Amino acid sequence: MQEFINVNELQNETPKVVKGLEEGKNFVLMRYSKPVGVLIGYEDYEKLMHSLGNHVEECKACIKDFKITAKK
Repeated sequence: MQEFINVNELQNETPKVVKGLEEGKNFVLMRYSKPVGVLIGYEDYEKLMHSLGNHVEECKACIKDFKITAKK
């Protein structure tokens, strides 16, 4: 679940935002009606980092295979 909050709300309601993060909410941080950042809970962050790590390894394997094929 994601919510949009502006910078002033973040400043005034930080404890509420932190509680939301603990409950699994994600926030899009807005400044002058434009998105400037995203706040995600630590668990979601860990999943994202793990996912990116897997894709990096897949890309390395593809590049290695490509190099072997290109040499033939």
